Amino acid sequence: MANVRTAGTESRLDLPLLDALRILASVAVVRHHMRVDYLFGVGFGLPLFLVVMFGLAASSSKPETFGQFTRRKASYLLVPWLRWSAIYVVVLAAVDVAKGLSPWHRFEGDMIFYGGNPFLWFLPFAAAALFPLRALQGVAARWSPIRATVVASAVAAVATAAVAWALTFRMPDFPVRAWLRVSPAIFWGLALAQSTRARDDGQRALLLAGVALLAILTGALSPFGGPPEDLPRRFAFAIPIACVGFGWRLAVPDVVRRVATATFGIYLVHPLIGKILGTVFDVFSWPAWLHTALVWCLALASVWALRALGVRWHELFTGRVSNPDATGPELAVEKRAA
Repeated sequence: MANVRTAGTESRLDLPLLDALRILASVAVVRHHMRVDYLFGVGFGLPLFLVVMFGLAASSSKPETFGQFTRRKASYLLVPWLRWSAIYVVVLAAVDVAKGLSPWHRFEGDMIFYGGNPFLWFLPFAAAALFPLRALQGVAARWSPIRATVVASAVAAVATAAVAWALTFRMPDFPVRAWLRVSPAIFWGLALAQSTRARDDGQRALLLAGVALLAILTGALSPFGGPPEDLPRRFAFAIPIACVGFGWRLAVPDVVRRVATATFGIYLVHPLIGKILGTVFDVFSWPAWLHTALVWCLALASVWALRALGVRWHELFTGRVSNPDATGPELAVEKRAA
């Protein structure tokens, strides 16, 4: 069967619907950053992005050591993050100097954790999370797909409720609260990855249905949560969507795949686009959908323009994408056969 794996020669499933989910997650994140509210009323964008990324990373079949894996994955996230952090730092300093302020006026210690713009804080978290993810992947790989998926999803549910409880206490925003509230994505992503090891499509569908149901029940039954974090509800919304992406091999137009390759760049550049629009126009008088759509589309156009110019500040790959397995900046460097 196409999805059966053998030791040393494992191949990942073709899951093209995940490209559409990457786009959806990026739109949701841009909407929140621009309007301080949520697409569909739920903050699912970041959990969806992380769960898809961790799920694909944990199903990686590359024959590499723990160190090689973490260095490779972390570099995909940290190098573009550091580049754009430097760009944002220069922009901030220039704006402050133009206003007659010190170039260090807005600098603070928390920038060590979020970089040059607070909207980019989740990228170093994602890089750091790859270390425990790889260790957990090694343990889960020794179990059957059913056992590994059940255990990982159960731990994810407990972690979601536990983190929701922990967030009721006062704690520093960066990195403690920020990183803690998305940490359950590590275990949910691991559960999704283990489901891809199922022996056939039917078993994989049952496993994913169980993961989705558990996420929904966790959101419905957790005694903790609620505004402003509403953590169980976020994952209860994001996980079933991710399960559909991992379980339903629906063909998508090539343009969806092409746009999906730019989503990581959109995360990096949209704060600058939003700031420029907010300075020039009264964007908060616009409908939220218009504001979000314009920022997202301009960010997409900026990423494609940078590619056309050969300026790779926002990503680490070149060429056309032919591998649907990778995520964000890690998309493959292969070119399609003519």
